[in-house]
Amino acid sequence: MSSSASAAASAAAGAAAVTAVAVAATSRLQGDARSSTPAGSATLATIAAACGGFGGFLAWQMLSSVEKEHQEDKAGTQPKETRTRQRSVRDILFSIDKVLSMQVPGGKDSLVGYIQEVEKWMFQLSGSPDAVSLALRIAVRARWLCLQQGNTNEIETVAKLKPVLQSAGVDEAVIARVSSLLSGADDIETRLLQDATGLVILSQRLPDEKSAARLTDDLQKVWKQLSTEAQAVAAGFDYDIGILAHLLEAVAGVHGLSASQPPLVAPRLPAHAVTVLRETWAKVPKATFGSELLERLFAEDEQLKLVFDNPCTKPDNLWKVVQILLDFSDAEQVPRLERLVHAITALSRSFGRLCMKHLAPIKRAMVRTVVAHASPKERRKTNQVWEAFFYQLVSVAAPHLMMAEPLAELCAATASTAPIPGSGAHAGALAAHGTGLLEMCIGCSSTGTRTPSSGPAPDEVLSKLCEARTWLIDLVRNDVNAYSGRLAAIYADIDGPARANADSAGVDAEEAERRRWHRRASEVPLRVAEVCMGTAIACLSHSRQIKPSLQADWIAGAKMLRIAVEISLKNVNLNSQAAKLGNDLELRVARLTNTEPPWEDLCNV
Repeated sequence: MSSSASAAASAAAGAAAVTAVAVAATSRLQGDARSSTPAGSATLATIAAACGGFGGFLAWQMLSSVEKEHQEDKAGTQPKETRTRQRSVRDILFSIDKVLSMQVPGGKDSLVGYIQEVEKWMFQLSGSPDAVSLALRIAVRARWLCLQQGNTNEIETVAKLKPVLQSAGVDEAVIARVSSLLSGADDIETRLLQDATGLVILSQRLPDEKSAARLTDDLQKVWKQLSTEAQAVAAGFDYDIGILAHLLEAVAGVHGLSASQPPLVAPRLPAHAVTVLRETWAKVPKATFGSELLERLFAEDEQLKLVFDNPCTKPDNLWKVVQILLDFSDAEQVPRLERLVHAITALSRSFGRLCMKHLAPIKRAMVRTVVAHASPKERRKTNQVWEAFFYQLVSVAAPHLMMAEPLAELCAATASTAPIPGSGAHAGALAAHGTGLLEMCIGCSSTGTRTPSSGPAPDEVLSKLCEARTWLIDLVRNDVNAYSGRLAAIYADIDGPARANADSAGVDAEEAERRRWHRRASEVPLRVAEVCMGTAIACLSHSRQIKPSLQADWIAGAKMLRIAVEISLKNVNLNSQAAKLGNDLELRVARLTNTEPPWEDLCNV
């Protein structure tokens, strides 16, 4: 006899033996229950243990129902019709489970575990076992069989199970309902099945040997099928670090947050700085980091309790998130770090109301919590390198927050002790508003009649102004990124004196990265100044055509552009003192400063 046939025969014999034992024991339990002795429970436990394994599960399921029914009969807690119906459901499920256990060799324990887990979540989400229909419980078993047999056609599986269901006494209407549930009908029971199945997948140890893209995609599919209530439950699960990283990206993708704007580039920290980060992090107690961080945060600003009041930000997860970000701090892993930070920021903004004004207290709380566990001799270096790490993350997070901030929150962020947003970002925003004013004045003053000396058509100029306004808004985002990256590069340069004496001919990748961010911090404000100057020149021919009622708005727009140019060039000059601009940027600065200023003519309305 083959091994599979032998296993099936053995399973059939075992199931038959269990049935015989259970039936024989029923009368004993009935007698114990009627005599009000404690022997019923003892007998039940003894028989189930004797059967062992899957047989024990079936025996326990059958016999415990008998004992429960007699207890309810005696207490009179349920109507007779309800008890009869429940007994019928248990008998049907018992018969189905007995047959299914023999169809998959070695699948007995798997069946028990799967049914118990899925039904546990269905009972919990629905509020009562009685709220879960027989069709729904049979659908769980059909889905388990599909998973075991590798069959993706669940309707076909139900059709094959139909004789089994009919022999167990299942009505045709119930069988049809099972097929409807597994076909994805949009109703409460289908969503309950999807929720319970998804929670079982997420609550178990997920395989992390898949490729990053595939695992993130799989998690997106699971999360997408969950209801809002089930997502709230899943958010409180205790995930492994590797899975949590994928889940963060997946959840952001499901909610449409990862694709709203691509993450900006983050600076690559020097290898030595990354090493110091990890060495100092290793000294921070894993068990207390989250609690210490939250205590410091709430001492700074009690409003942060609202931001961190959700299952995702429980203390254990805060440690995991920092660990994940550190794991991706190596130069070659930074693209993954950028996606993770963008996802975390988008989720925190949408569901936790994270604002830019919160960055300053978060920085202080994080840095001080780590520095508190460093030795006195290492505290200065520890503080410096964790400041660098913070600004590396902020170079991705802050631009996203900046673009989502309402005016009041933006003003509060400007007033906070974090130097972001700074003058460069506000110069870009000022220029965008100034361009908008000029655009409005031309649009409202256009009469549709033109002479050959009128200059470019209003539509042509308005198109250019709209494009310039879009560029300036993007430059606001880029300036926050560039300035944060420059700060990260400055703080991460813990070998500064030695690096300063290095031969410029032997510039390594880390030094090139540092110079890149110094250059970018000058290049962005220079571009703001160039766009402002081009916008002003494009509007010159329309300054005499503005309606009298709009002349104050026109002058305001022109002066906002002028101030933005002055601020931007001042930033370029200050940044060039810390790092040489390069010949190309110096030529652009010279070209801009040698251009005849258009401001007087632009304001002559």
